[in-house]
Amino acid sequence: MKVEAKLDYPRIPQGEAATVRLLVRLTPEPANRARRIPLDIALVLDRSSSMHGEKLQCVKEAAGELVSCLSPEDTVSLTAYNDRVLALAAPTRVGEGRQALRSAIERIESGGTTALCAGFTQGGDLAATAVSEDRISRILLLTDGLANVGVTDPERIALVVDRFIAQGIGTSTIGVGEGYNEELLAKMADRGGGTTYFLRSPREATDVFAEELRDLSSIDARDIAVRFVPAIDRLLAQQLNTYVEEWQWRWRVGDLFGEVPRCLVIEIRVPPLMQEVGTSVVIGTVELTFARPVADGFERSSSSIPVSLAVTTRDEMAGVRPDREVTLEAAFPVASRALAEAMRLADAGEFDEAATLLRSCAERLEAQDLEDERLHAQLQSMRERARRLREERTDFYGPMERKGMCAEAQYGSKGLLVKTRAMQERAARHRSSGAAGARAVYSCYLVNGHVLAEVDGGRLLVDTGAVTSIGERDCVELLGRRHPVAASYMGTTLSDIEQLVGTRITTLLGADVLSRYDVRIDLESGAFELAEGELPLHPPVIRIDDFQGVPIVRARIGGREERFFVDTAAKLSYVHSTLSSHWMPDGTDTDFFAGFGEFTVETGTEQIELGGRVRRVRFATLPPLLEGSLALAGVRGILGSALCEESALTLSSRRRSIAFG
Repeated sequence: MKVEAKLDYPRIPQGEAATVRLLVRLTPEPANRARRIPLDIALVLDRSSSMHGEKLQCVKEAAGELVSCLSPEDTVSLTAYNDRVLALAAPTRVGEGRQALRSAIERIESGGTTALCAGFTQGGDLAATAVSEDRISRILLLTDGLANVGVTDPERIALVVDRFIAQGIGTSTIGVGEGYNEELLAKMADRGGGTTYFLRSPREATDVFAEELRDLSSIDARDIAVRFVPAIDRLLAQQLNTYVEEWQWRWRVGDLFGEVPRCLVIEIRVPPLMQEVGTSVVIGTVELTFARPVADGFERSSSSIPVSLAVTTRDEMAGVRPDREVTLEAAFPVASRALAEAMRLADAGEFDEAATLLRSCAERLEAQDLEDERLHAQLQSMRERARRLREERTDFYGPMERKGMCAEAQYGSKGLLVKTRAMQERAARHRSSGAAGARAVYSCYLVNGHVLAEVDGGRLLVDTGAVTSIGERDCVELLGRRHPVAASYMGTTLSDIEQLVGTRITTLLGADVLSRYDVRIDLESGAFELAEGELPLHPPVIRIDDFQGVPIVRARIGGREERFFVDTAAKLSYVHSTLSSHWMPDGTDTDFFAGFGEFTVETGTEQIELGGRVRRVRFATLPPLLEGSLALAGVRGILGSALCEESALTLSSRRRSIAFG
């Protein structure tokens, strides 16, 4: 984790009180990340009567998929509640109990009212029996209704969350539809150091579980707390964000995951400084405490950064502009506060006032000329909301819109705009599920064994085996939709991949984006097809599992059925070394994997049966370090781009299917 602290104004006039803003930015460093820490997941599922039918079925399927995606050393406990609470599974190691957990989920039936606090407490108590310093423990609470049995007071429920976080057990909350209390779930996630999610449709549950799993699997630091310790008298400080304040000027930031920075902006009121002009004065210290992942768990760490202001004259301050980065990061929580206040006004029926507030905030922030694409998109959204609040009023501001605004305010107040985009794209995707939707066909071809596609002037490496997309820019546009992409993955940049592939690439298109579409790769006709709706699946059609979005198929090799990743960017296919002992090597070749780099391997040919068809595939064995990583997903090999050479491949992650034909 990289820690930065900087002021918008590094100096103030002598003898004058001033207000400055301090940006504390925490940036993940994936290249330094230790192995994936085992997870303890406590699933707490609402089974009240309002969950009847498709809603509960979608949630059960999503929970089953979550269990399928977890690693053998992870544990899962299962609680289901209505007015009665059922502890269906104590913490169970997934490696031995995967099928039993799926069966327990499938047996859940709906009926009754909603004892949310009792169900949540039972889930936390189960998690507490397995909590350990060398594991990540998280309660995932899903509900579609109001807490209406037992403890219903939000403050009392929040105290239960506090009790579990003190034991090292975090909380994330998932609300489905329009009937739940979004502010309660947001408060629970906030106090529990997790994320709150809003699902317009129960069909989004699989995506949300996968998103939460990706976050938990990529934690760079956990239990982060930031404290500002003043070094001079009469100084005042407050955050612009909405992190939980544990005590005066100490904020609980939570976990740092993926590649998204977390920012805390502190507004500091500095009393008049009477030191000589040119003197540097330490006004305080930023103190951080956190746990960082190491080989066998987590290690407690701390760091501190002094914060200094220079004393200058009023004349020297004339014309000085505030630091752009600090001003930009302050803009997001300011906009989120305006959004939250607009909700309060709209709740009271004051739609014109809410619209005026949003529009004036957007104009003030735009006048700062920060020229940031993320901020521009947020300001456009504020203006559009202002227009609809003024013109459509209650026709626009219904329960679903309020829940979306609440989630956006939560994300924006912490600078997590990537969560807002994910929520919007998830909703758009499932609105078009089953419909024809947009579709397009682009040219594609192989370069050195890798599938490339020409899309709207860009050259995309189609990589079903990559968890995260990376690119030259911070987003890629497909079928009129913009998807955020990272600058690097596990320390590997696009430039690194270009050198390994041997040609220019603008984007590596990974499973996080590909899973949002139906995808067809037909190298014989040179066609790469994307569809928001459903593409036809020509036999043989094979059901897939996935690990963090990467598709997994079952194939027979050496008389045994094994699980294989489908990786269209892998030039070679691979099997575990224990399955290749009888091979006669027929040559050598080179390949690469993100975060590992290029390597040379001996190759041999082996026969597999996939979807009822027998194929001869050129295989190799992975270097030991990479081979060990396969065990995390319970797979024994990788099927590479050769699958696309033999026949067209159609992948529909949403329908859990892949077809060759």
